[in-house]
Amino acid sequence: MMQLKKCVYLFICLFGAYFQGTCVWVYGAKPLTKIEGLKLVPNSSNDGDSFHVTDGKEKYFLRLYLVDTPETSAGDDAMAKRVREQTRYFGLPDYSMTVAFGKKAAEFTKQQLSEPFVVYTAFSLAGGRSSVSRYYAFVVTAKQERLDELLVKNGMARAYGLSRDDHEGVSGDELRARLADFEASAMLSRQGIWKFSNAEKIAELRALERQELGELSKISAAVAQRSSDSKINMNTASFEDLQLLKGVGEATAKRIIEGRPYKDLDSLRNIKGITSKTIDSMKDQVEF
Repeated sequence: MMQLKKCVYLFICLFGAYFQGTCVWVYGAKPLTKIEGLKLVPNSSNDGDSFHVTDGKEKYFLRLYLVDTPETSAGDDAMAKRVREQTRYFGLPDYSMTVAFGKKAAEFTKQQLSEPFVVYTAFSLAGGRSSVSRYYAFVVTAKQERLDELLVKNGMARAYGLSRDDHEGVSGDELRARLADFEASAMLSRQGIWKFSNAEKIAELRALERQELGELSKISAAVAQRSSDSKINMNTASFEDLQLLKGVGEATAKRIIEGRPYKDLDSLRNIKGITSKTIDSMKDQVEF
């Protein structure tokens, strides 16, 4: 039945693509929908990689695939932790500089999206703290440039985060490799945030972050019995939080996000990488 549904959906997408060019199918993942004529919507939560948009009829809250810009504030413990991790990654001398560049990245994205642009999204939930559903997306500017590449090339972001095959059929692995190369180039030419990196301290700072993350992972693994109010929601959990589940690595977490939404544990059985044993181990740890 599932295979039949995929075949029918593929036919519909190909039929629609032939006449309108609005649906792009990638085998093994949800199809990407093309949305044109979008404009940026001013919102206090907008930053370099996450922002509100509209086509004049519908409003969407988007999160870019594959890139991570610095945070624009550190108002709570979770945000402060993110700012600390980003500061160490970029090898910066202090946290305020990270936040300052987060604001520059937000302004950079605002400028790049000042004219109508195109989005490709499979409406895979990206989680987050907002009550509004946020979706992963690829963004192409009015000048036919990819926003993710522009951010990394100009030293406004790092190559980091969830990936998938794009609207041109380029694999997620290739896209990640390209962005890593752009990041290396930006670092070497001291573009944007990399201008202020401490070359002598960056390895030490990154090692410290890995050490602390390792300690947190051990704590998570030691807490085998989760209380009901700390269960992981399979429809809203972040890419990182999903990997706290036993048997769920990066690839499986990516497939879980791409397959959302889910009704119950049984609806996870068709995801590659999730076995009956995996489902048994997570039944007391997840909710929907």
